[in-house]
Amino acid sequence: MEKLIRFFLTKTRLNYTAFIFLILLGVVSYQTIPKDVFPAIKIDKIEVSGGYSGASIDTLNKMAVTSLEKDMKSLNGVKKVESFIKNGSFSLVLTLEKGLDKYSLLNKVKDIISDNNGDLPSDMDEPRASIIDFSFPLISVTVASDKYTQDELITIADKLKISLSSIENISKVELYESTTRVYEIILDNHKI
Repeated sequence: MEKLIRFFLTKTRLNYTAFIFLILLGVVSYQTIPKDVFPAIKIDKIEVSGGYSGASIDTLNKMAVTSLEKDMKSLNGVKKVESFIKNGSFSLVLTLEKGLDKYSLLNKVKDIISDNNGDLPSDMDEPRASIIDFSFPLISVTVASDKYTQDELITIADKLKISLSSIENISKVELYESTTRVYEIILDNHKI
């Protein structure tokens, strides 16, 4: 080790040459390596979601989820099927094997849903199937004020959403807290 250190201490021109070479290599690498602000993330998953208002978890499981889940598991290229059920709605997440054509498999899933539609109640909406997309928000904007009321701020945020949506290459603008006003009426059971 001592010989190596002594070699570099005595060869100063070699040190400068190596230093310049490393700087040039860094500059060339920086210019040629591709850079993404938000790199594309590919998720090989399909989601099937549906609901039936007022139905319990057990009812939804017996009525729709079990048969759909069984048919989805039989598809070639489906690695795993996960079910999520809550009162009034359900969701199935299909994990696909890598390298498959997601869109052709999505069409097969839609065919299975159509085939099972006859077994579902007539007033139940047909479940929807879609490919799960993963996206990052480019920017988050918060609208706040001491001067305006919440309704006025929602109106301002709606106008801001419209103007941001008109910008070229913006695919989606989401507005949170823009729900319509809901009035909850709680009745006293004892007085009734």
